[in-house]
Amino acid sequence: MNWPAADALPRAHDSRSLPFRALLLAVALGLAITTQGCASSSAIRPGAPPQASAGTSCRLTVTITTTSGTTWGTVTATSGGASFTFGQATRTIGIPCGATVKLTELPTDSNSWPFHGWRVGAKKVTGTSTSTVVSGADAVDAVYVLSAPGSTSPTATASGN
Repeated sequence: MNWPAADALPRAHDSRSLPFRALLLAVALGLAITTQGCASSSAIRPGAPPQASAGTSCRLTVTITTTSGTTWGTVTATSGGASFTFGQATRTIGIPCGATVKLTELPTDSNSWPFHGWRVGAKKVTGTSTSTVVSGADAVDAVYVLSAPGSTSPTATASGN
């Protein structure tokens, strides 16, 4: 094998090494940009739920009271122009983070299993509809409760809202 003489190799001050320097600079710049893009601007808070940035896909899971194979209602979630119907015990959908979702319920049998309220995360909410802002992997429960035997279904009244 024939190796070039030491004086034939380009040196740092030699003009023939310019393409190598440009390549080295491009690699270093690309690595710097990639490293900066991977850095997080916010500190991780122990015990805090994961937060996704607005516009990325989050998850909304809706659970509806179910007994002996009967799901006691349906839930409709609307956000922007999209509408989703939940008619099974549990269903998860992808939804943009930061989106406001309006949830409404419709009971399967309001006489035997009337609607009782919502659990939105850890918060209990009354009324047949509620809204929530999706911020990660959010969970909502539509709670129906067996009415007492011999009692009549509660009568709906007009709200002052």
